[in-house]
Amino acid sequence: MRWTPEKYFEDSDEFAEIIKLGADNEKGWDTVSKLSPSLPKGWFELSKLEKSVRLEFIHDYWLNAFPPMPHFYAFLDRFFSKLKHLQLYLAQHQHSSEFKPYLVYVMDHTFFLGSPPMKEVSIDALSKTLDFPFPSDFLSFLRIHDGFRQREEGGIFRTASLDEKKSSFLTDLAQKGLFPFYCKSESTHYQCFTKEWDTDGEVGNVLYRPTGCQKKTKSDTLAYCTFTDWLMVYLEEASK
Repeated sequence: MRWTPEKYFEDSDEFAEIIKLGADNEKGWDTVSKLSPSLPKGWFELSKLEKSVRLEFIHDYWLNAFPPMPHFYAFLDRFFSKLKHLQLYLAQHQHSSEFKPYLVYVMDHTFFLGSPPMKEVSIDALSKTLDFPFPSDFLSFLRIHDGFRQREEGGIFRTASLDEKKSSFLTDLAQKGLFPFYCKSESTHYQCFTKEWDTDGEVGNVLYRPTGCQKKTKSDTLAYCTFTDWLMVYLEEASK
């Protein structure tokens, strides 16, 4: 089955109204920014560029957001080579509410939806605000997207929802030093940062299930030393 963002946005009950932005859309920044106050102006300007230029720009943006990591840079080259184009959508989840922006990464058979990046001042305060030592590469990712998912899955959580999840579902996990950052779908398994696994001063991450979580072993593909290690596997598997 070929998944397209157009079909997803049009058929999903999650959205009340959709606006697709691009060079052929005549709405100016003043109009669009009122409809979607959280829309970065850079994204709006990006939507007016040629498709190939959009990909080059965002590719470089990813590279600049992370510290030098040759293996990750090589992976990004492979991942972006699979992308057909980037598309900007504004989605109204309920009538009369503001439109939320999504930068959509489109492939032949799937796509990913990225929410706007987190503000730098909020990134600096996140570990203190939520009382958890988030790894630096996860904080780097928030400079690109604060929320990222494939199609209709739960995906990487928006930080605005982390505290809510931590206080409800995570009451028992917090006592174990776990903090979720991703789920395939609600009420299934969660990928969690864990205070108990220190890798060169950064926390690792494990898969949490109702039966518990697993630490890393030679054959274990559900636990990762870094967020970046997990992210590469996630994007690779999702884009096959």
